[in-house]
Amino acid sequence: FSIEMAGVAGGRNVDVKGEIKNFGPEAETRFAIEVHQFPLDDRFRQACAPEMRAILDNINLTGWADVYFSMYRPPGPGQSFQTTLGARLANCEVLLKAFPYRVTNLSGIVTYRSDLAYWTFQDLQGNHETATLAASGFFSHAIPPGELKMTITTKGAALDESLYQALPK
Repeated sequence: FSIEMAGVAGGRNVDVKGEIKNFGPEAETRFAIEVHQFPLDDRFRQACAPEMRAILDNINLTGWADVYFSMYRPPGPGQSFQTTLGARLANCEVLLKAFPYRVTNLSGIVTYRSDLAYWTFQDLQGNHETATLAASGFFSHAIPPGELKMTITTKGAALDESLYQALPK
C-alpha cells in the first residue's frame, strides 16, 4: 500500500510519501515528510512533543529550516518506530539558556536518530556581532544525562562584556 499526499503546514507546502507492507502485527511501514522554508516559531514549538519542546525552549531557536522527517517500523510483532529528523537551518538565531551568547545568521545541518538517541550538528555557521563562528559535533542521550561534544571555532570574537555575561557563574 503506497501513499503520496501534499498539504500545507505553517503556510508551507508539505510532501508526504509512505508505504505499508503486510497490514497487521507483521506490518513494515515507511513514511517520509518534507517541507521547505518551514518557520521555526512558537507555533512550531507548541506542535512538538514535550521532550522536543523542552530542548527548543533551552536553545531559543528561531528562523527557517528545510525539514525532512522519516519514520520506519521494521516488520514483526512489537516493533517500534525509528524516526529520523533532518533540518537544514537558514537565517536562524539561537540563544542558549546555559550560555546566553546570541548567534545570528545561523545555518547548517542538524539531524536526530531516535534508534541511536543521537543528534549530529554539521557545518554550523553564524555570527555574534562582528565575530564569525563555526561548529560541528554531536549529542548522545543514550546514557543519561548524555554526552555533548562540539568543536567551535571563532574569528574576530571580542573578549567583551557579552562573552563575560554568557560564561557560567
